[in-house]
Amino acid sequence: MGAWGITMRESDYGLDLLSIIVEEQLKPVQFAYLDTAKAIELLRQNILDEIKQCNRGCSPEELDYYTEINFPRDFTQAALLIAECLGEYYRTGELVVYEYIEKNCELQERHVKQVIAAGEAIPVLLEEVRRVQDPEHEMYQSWIREETRQKWLAHIRALQEILESHR
Repeated sequence: MGAWGITMRESDYGLDLLSIIVEEQLKPVQFAYLDTAKAIELLRQNILDEIKQCNRGCSPEELDYYTEINFPRDFTQAALLIAECLGEYYRTGELVVYEYIEKNCELQERHVKQVIAAGEAIPVLLEEVRRVQDPEHEMYQSWIREETRQKWLAHIRALQEILESHR
């Protein structure tokens, strides 16, 4: 999974998803807060739009097939990313993200001081965190080395614990 580590925030796909949250949700509110329910919906829609865009010209049946195959995997990764952001906030009292400043071609560190986790946000995130711990799950099986899988599993279990404690 990770390009540089075991978390979604250390993976290329996770960083791409986080940049969507930064651009479309955090920048408009000057990084004042992250609404996890809105972030879940934002990424869900982005994933569906990307699947449609990548499969333009397909029949509706083919598009349904591609959605059925790709959406669950991508949504799980998006949910884990948001869960990691929420976990960081619960551990430290803030969420640190980076905004790309195109004019300077550099990253600007931003501190989000409030994270809203209302409604079904935490249950949705917890469900995904629990599902990936199943040895039959694609993400669980994706680790080549057992040592790395165990580090990832410890991370996921810690994430589950912190989310459950704030439910």
